[in-house]
Amino acid sequence: MQKIGVKVNFNPKNKNELGEVVYVPNNFDALRQALQMKRSRYIRRLLVGPNLVEFPSDQRDLVTAAEIDVYIVPGKTTQDMYVQDCPELSGRCHALPAGVDTDYWHPTLDRTQRSLIVI
Repeated sequence: MQKIGVKVNFNPKNKNELGEVVYVPNNFDALRQALQMKRSRYIRRLLVGPNLVEFPSDQRDLVTAAEIDVYIVPGKTTQDMYVQDCPELSGRCHALPAGVDTDYWHPTLDRTQRSLIVI
């Protein structure tokens, strides 16, 4: 983030070090704290996910809290499943696909050379 000029404060020590936007990728205690800070107006925008739960209904009260602006999931299929599991996430659940662009990154193997793969 520093390389592209984005100011980031990882694990701020006190409320005065908080940014307007807070991201909680995992950790229920951190999410509870962030929810309270959003309610107290220390945080303007709260983003969470994708490593909190397997199913949002496992922690429905936390995951669907009105203070969460964006819940990030790893793909469209997960997004659809989360919204089906907890419809209150509709409009706030967004896919941020993680993976490799196979059109750009592909092996440049010499097909004339034989390889041995041991499994």
